[in-house]
Amino acid sequence: MKVYRGSYVAIEHIDFSFCRKWRDFGRGFYVTKIREQAEYWAIRKGDDNDTEGILTGFEFDESFFDDEDLKTLRFDC
Repeated sequence: MKVYRGSYVAIEHIDFSFCRKWRDFGRGFYVTKIREQAEYWAIRKGDDNDTEGILTGFEFDESFFDDEDLKTLRFDC
């Protein structure tokens, strides 16, 4: 499944040590299947940090939803 993340920094690989604790659903790496939503966040985060927003796409293997060592949240769109 293709997922997207909007940010103000380029993300080459996911590193949870950069994730903040006090996010809406806890420490984690937040992505969306909705490209337009990620584009909005890229612009917003870029503006907040006086830089260009960056949209990154990832290929997510849905079998990870069955991995008991990972916590995942899914929302129906």
